[in-house]
Amino acid sequence: MTLNAPGLENRRLRFEPLCEAHRDVLNTPETIAAIWKWMPPLTDGTNFDNYFDFMLAAQAHGAVAAFVLFDRETGTWEGITGFDTISRQHRRVRIAFAWHPPATFEPEIFQLTQLSMIKRAMDWRAKRIEWQVYSKNTFFLEHLEAVGATREAVLRHEIRMADGSWADKIVISMVYQ
Repeated sequence: MTLNAPGLENRRLRFEPLCEAHRDVLNTPETIAAIWKWMPPLTDGTNFDNYFDFMLAAQAHGAVAAFVLFDRETGTWEGITGFDTISRQHRRVRIAFAWHPPATFEPEIFQLTQLSMIKRAMDWRAKRIEWQVYSKNTFFLEHLEAVGATREAVLRHEIRMADGSWADKIVISMVYQ
């Protein structure tokens, strides 16, 4: 099984592997303001289309496994999540991102998303699941620790953001035998 195989869902959400058909779903002012400005800069320029094209190419090469989330009952768009830093040899993966539109966001949706991603990684036989979370994202940190993840380190000034600022990241993980 691949990490981005179709069929992933939970009681509230359907996870669709990212594809070209999702470009218009994700290309909204709300999404651009909330997600893409926090991404690291790309050499071709920091804009939605470059990020989307980058993600599609990375997914085609197996470096990323991204999903667009939809409500199972209504079909409403509920967010985006994905894996990166995928190592088949060492059975390691990072849950790299998770974002839900503020208008429909509930903490339960975030937790269900994370638990589904953890389950997919375990079904893939991951031995290590990692997150690198911006130190200012206390919501994400608290909820990951609530599902059993452990803080490991602080990476100071780890990454330059699209707005030019430098961000610290907290490394959190789950390890399985």
